[in-house]
Amino acid sequence: KGLRSPILQRIISMVSFQKGIPEIQDLRIWPCSERKNETTRTRLHTQMSGETALQDLPDFLCRKDSHQHEIKIFVEQLKPGAKIDDNDILIFFKFWDPNHKSLRHIGNQMFKPTTRVKAMVEEARSQFLPHLQLDDIDGFEELKPDKIEDLSYFVDSDGEQREARLQDKQVELQSGDIVVLQPAGLAGTDDCVKQHYAYLASKALEDKKEEEIRDI
Repeated sequence: KGLRSPILQRIISMVSFQKGIPEIQDLRIWPCSERKNETTRTRLHTQMSGETALQDLPDFLCRKDSHQHEIKIFVEQLKPGAKIDDNDILIFFKFWDPNHKSLRHIGNQMFKPTTRVKAMVEEARSQFLPHLQLDDIDGFEELKPDKIEDLSYFVDSDGEQREARLQDKQVELQSGDIVVLQPAGLAGTDDCVKQHYAYLASKALEDKKEEEIRDI
């Protein structure tokens, strides 16, 4: 989170110092905003220069967020010599550990819109879960904090099936989206991550009912 008044350069300098990253240009700022489904996700990254104030960046906040006294940002550390493409998609990954019934963030990665969904999962596996094989992983998209659905690995195109890509309308993964990975073979069991999300959805519904009762 950050106040709207500090300059963007100063925030980046602070993060660079705290994380021990010497080169300011090796960081990129992604502003977060609320989507229509009430989730908070990153939007297109923000370019900054000099003494730019956050409130002076026209694309930094959605109009809906402009009244807020604080904002949320995601700070990305760029790899040395990384080539920045504004069309790239920033995807976050979580992993469900069935043994400990825990869900944790394992990392984030940039992808081309033309990347195949299967290739995206394979890249995440090699980066964050090298002890597992691709066939040992099931993938899901987190639509909301209490709702997920299976990733689509194939789509219908002109009457034929082909491998799905991130940019396909049937998939439509975009920057800020979250992909959840779990060991394969858990579908339909109590250890499946879907059971965890079903519990979260049930709890959210109960909390809403209790709030409505208190307001009566």
